[in-house]
Amino acid sequence: MSEQATERFEVELAIDIKAAPDKAWQALTDWQQLNSWLSDKADVDLAAGRFQMCGRHLPDSPCDGSDRFSLAGHEAGNSLQLNWDYRGESTRLEFSLEDTGEGCRVQLAHTNVPRRGETEITMIEYWQWVLLALRGYCENGNAPTLFEFGVPQAAGQLEVSIDIAADRAKVWETLATSEGLQGIFGGDGPVVEMQEGGKYSYGWGEGEGPTKVISFSPNELIHTDWYHGKDPETFITWKLSGSGGRTRLTLVHSGFTTDKQKHDYEAGWFHFLVELREIAEGNHRRGITVLAKPEGWAV
Repeated sequence: MSEQATERFEVELAIDIKAAPDKAWQALTDWQQLNSWLSDKADVDLAAGRFQMCGRHLPDSPCDGSDRFSLAGHEAGNSLQLNWDYRGESTRLEFSLEDTGEGCRVQLAHTNVPRRGETEITMIEYWQWVLLALRGYCENGNAPTLFEFGVPQAAGQLEVSIDIAADRAKVWETLATSEGLQGIFGGDGPVVEMQEGGKYSYGWGEGEGPTKVISFSPNELIHTDWYHGKDPETFITWKLSGSGGRTRLTLVHSGFTTDKQKHDYEAGWFHFLVELREIAEGNHRRGITVLAKPEGWAV
């Protein structure tokens, strides 16, 4: 094993939830609730020392009988420690719960994490999605969309979707205006000129990301070009559907010539969809506190 592959990191995050600590504890330790928001198949009995889960929302954790998770310890209602065999390496998870008077704070630490592979998500991204899903489940009874690992993709393109609790006009405004894009992609001064051939930039600098609007249909679709480094030109299509105050936002990235190019983008696009959802739903000021992260990893 290479020196790079043996490097280890720690990720530590915290989120405030407007729900009693007991509600969050049950969401984390009741097998039926885990299957409602995180896993496909959980088997949990803390008294018997058993904690197993698997599924499409957990990276490198297929439901193939391999039992990647195990219980390391717990203090009822306060802390849960798990072992997770992730990519063949022993890692440790700890969830800690604190009563804040207005709800609870859930703190997560993932330690001994191996360096990510070239086409893998970072754990700091992944655990943000999970904590946001936990908050949504505890507060509203419905977990926000989580990334699905291993979904087959059509040749030459990838597609990722997310459900947003906001109407299409609100989501459209977020995508179709310079002000709306501010804060989503981390660029310096995004610019949107919503007309065919108009400028469409995340503010990443010359030759990075989209540059122009190719076509659009208000509240339904935006089609742009896409550039990254020396990669060939590809294309981005944002599709909006839904009604009744809810929107399904789908991003299609097309024009790839290799599978490697696709994999490099897949989880990254989902992370931007999460950022956009939080802004459209008005939750962007209720962010996640980053307590520890690997050097060089973006937040």
